[in-house]
Amino acid sequence: MKYIVPVLFLIPLLLSCNAKPKSQADVDSSKIKDAPLSYTGPFDLAKLEFKENIPAVVKEQQIKLEAVTDTDKTLMGYERVKSYDAKALKYGSALLSGADGNNKNYVLLHYDEKTNKLAFFEVILYTRDQVNALHQELNSLGKPSFKKKWPDGSLTIDENGNAVPPKPDEKQIVQIWDNQPNGISYLYSQKENGKSFGATLTVLKKAGPSGKDWMTFSGLDWYKNTKSD
Repeated sequence: MKYIVPVLFLIPLLLSCNAKPKSQADVDSSKIKDAPLSYTGPFDLAKLEFKENIPAVVKEQQIKLEAVTDTDKTLMGYERVKSYDAKALKYGSALLSGADGNNKNYVLLHYDEKTNKLAFFEVILYTRDQVNALHQELNSLGKPSFKKKWPDGSLTIDENGNAVPPKPDEKQIVQIWDNQPNGISYLYSQKENGKSFGATLTVLKKAGPSGKDWMTFSGLDWYKNTKSD
């Protein structure tokens, strides 16, 4: 498979069936008014605590949203919002807004449909400067609990969890920070070849139901059976 995430399992029951593109105008205004904001100050992905009311934060911070599509997957019972907005693409001191041709950096914020609370989020980057800035911020978390680098090829995992021989023109780096004091896990993957470059950061609470389900659905738990460098 040729995406940063090593493998995607097909689990229809976990996948959201909402194929309708969601824009800022689609957010339920009554939910925004009734639920607590649980967030103050300028928006910063690094400060999210997974108790934030995402529709309310989007409105309060005046974050411009893009329509989500069928490729922007989420779990059953959850929604997501997508943004290229520079206000939504700040992680600590790293400013992550940018584009490489038609490929724009963006964030996906996934939240519970009933409570509107943030469940997990993904940052997808295509520009080297922003990838390097994000990686520098992540290094402040300390030594990764898992690290794997394939200098001569990328890793692909088949549906049985077995490694597929790498291709010589591709490189991949995977780093994972687990067991943080706040219970949050940070899963970072960077991949490049002669034609493309990109990185994905997934941030979630693995002990929570949405974290466990997303790890399984997206195949992010493959590293448990792989030896770290």
